[in-house]
Amino acid sequence: MNKRVLLHFSLYAWFAAVGESRDVRSDFREIESYACYYGEGMVDELGQRDAAIIEIRNQTPESIRKMQKEGTLVIGYISIGEDDELRVGDGRGPGGMDSGYFDRDGDDAPDKNPIWNSYYADSRQPAWREYFLERTSMMKEEYGVDGFFLDTVDTSELYRESSEAMASLIRELREQNPDSLIVLNRGFHLVGELAPEIDGVMFESFSASYDWSSGDYILLNSSAWDYGLNLWKDTLEPAMEDYGVVVLALDYAESPEAENLKIAMDRAKTFGFVPEVSTIYLDQIYEIDYEPQSDAQYLEVQSTPERISYELSTPMNGFPAGTVVEPSSSYPEYEVSVIVDGVADRSEFDWRRRAWASWEKDGEHSLQFRFPNPMEVEGMRIVWAWDNGVRHASRDFRIEVKKRGFDSEWQSVAEIDGNEEPENRIEIGSSDIVALRLVQEDGMGSSDRPNLMWIEQVELESLN
Repeated sequence: MNKRVLLHFSLYAWFAAVGESRDVRSDFREIESYACYYGEGMVDELGQRDAAIIEIRNQTPESIRKMQKEGTLVIGYISIGEDDELRVGDGRGPGGMDSGYFDRDGDDAPDKNPIWNSYYADSRQPAWREYFLERTSMMKEEYGVDGFFLDTVDTSELYRESSEAMASLIRELREQNPDSLIVLNRGFHLVGELAPEIDGVMFESFSASYDWSSGDYILLNSSAWDYGLNLWKDTLEPAMEDYGVVVLALDYAESPEAENLKIAMDRAKTFGFVPEVSTIYLDQIYEIDYEPQSDAQYLEVQSTPERISYELSTPMNGFPAGTVVEPSSSYPEYEVSVIVDGVADRSEFDWRRRAWASWEKDGEHSLQFRFPNPMEVEGMRIVWAWDNGVRHASRDFRIEVKKRGFDSEWQSVAEIDGNEEPENRIEIGSSDIVALRLVQEDGMGSSDRPNLMWIEQVELESLN
């Protein structure tokens, strides 16, 4: 037997022995530490964690075996909702490329993620499904990974028509790999139905993240923390308790000594998540000399009206200084201040500054403006949010006012039904107004996001 055949036989025998001797899915439920690292090397450091999420292109089968020998569960990164290279493939898709790409805007070119320069993949298409499953088989057969870390599951939330197909593709992966780990990166909209099939969920940027526009590591705002709290209550805690799903918290900080790191680890511990903090590029493994502690304060709602409202210090967009802008809620990491900043061209902004949005949930959503003095208002202009080629206008909404002397009563001054305009100019023509609010009717956001109220700019036309 020549050396090449002997080596191949030895690798096969080793992988088979590992598979027989270890129930990786049961072992994963007991992990207390993990690393997420996409760089090269660091094999000894990775071997000190209970689990390691790696980019196989930067490791070797030998390094993976060494980690596994130390008892580390090795999980290979793979993108299920985006393609990091533009492939011709079957040539039946947009622009003569593979048929697995989306082309929502109809420009005969695959839709592209502008941040990561990757291409959105359609899990409904046989070409993409086949390509994805071929790569997972390669990861298993050639590298011997213990499972798969599925990134970009959230493409099926951006393109909601593909949500059912994304879930079925993950189920097909489970059928082909009954004994392997499957860990989702976010994909919270699918966790409830997929909980029996998966082993873990990563909550990336649970408490702390990175602001690309400023280049700073940050603690997330109160609305983002409350989003996590509600996800835990409604989705993650049931999956953890009923199916043993492990939740991995991945937060970002500038160093292993950063105060934000300690806060993030404490908050993850409080929710029963496995904590990890790293750099935004996941090119280091921090040696963290800190034992996280549970703290019940993190289980309380953080988004009080005072925390999510904004007071204008100077006149802007027709609103006088001292105007208080108060949303009924805020989508994670969004700030209501952006809708009155007076910037018309928002195309170069980081997504956090492009628009404000409400929580995406049932019920009415509102945006209230309280004036420092009574106002005579002629009208208002609303510019709805633009995202991924779509202008997300509220279809049914109304404008209400409170007047001096009737501060406890809201009076409707305009009602708009069946709206499809990218922006609206609403006649009000009323005086002595002390507060004004825009109310979106229950489930009447845009057709794509009916439970979301999403606005770029609001301008006031007053006679004061």
